[in-house]
Amino acid sequence: MGHAGCAIDESIGYASNGSTVRQPGPVRGCAMSNPSLLYAIAGISMSFAGFAGLFLALRPRAEWQTYEMGQINAIVLFALMTLFSALIVVPLATLVGDLTALRVMSVAVLVVALYAHQIRLGTSWLRWGQVRTGLSNRELLAEIAPFALVAVAEQVLLVVNFFKPAQELYELALIMMLATPALVFVHVVTHLGSSPGR
Repeated sequence: MGHAGCAIDESIGYASNGSTVRQPGPVRGCAMSNPSLLYAIAGISMSFAGFAGLFLALRPRAEWQTYEMGQINAIVLFALMTLFSALIVVPLATLVGDLTALRVMSVAVLVVALYAHQIRLGTSWLRWGQVRTGLSNRELLAEIAPFALVAVAEQVLLVVNFFKPAQELYELALIMMLATPALVFVHVVTHLGSSPGR
């Protein structure tokens, strides 16, 4: 990654001929080299959150199934998590440096992602069978498989980014995170008009 916008400490040294030379010191407070993709990811996240709000407004609450509430929760949770993960890292990089910011955010996002993907009832693919009743094991596996794949890919990218921080890896992790509400959106749209529980 580049170090555009970095503040560089300089020290005075002496060359062999006795003349003074400026020696660059450590780089501090490096801004993100190109945060435009992060801003685009944040914008798409807001679109998914807006879709969830519209869906809630247009459908009477009495008609909601438990798994459908879980789907809406997943859209809102992952959309907002992606939104703030994309935005917070930019000013944080200016304050502490891009590499440190990427490491800190990768750990923070990984902790929340692990909870949302694997633990939280309603959004966890591991516990989806507890809210998505009426499906055979094969149907349940087919339904959760895409969510499991993107969750694992997202978490692997975050772990790698902690040890070898790069803006591109972090952006890929956020895109994988955004794939969860996208998959829910596709699932909801393709099942419009189907009987409850299917």
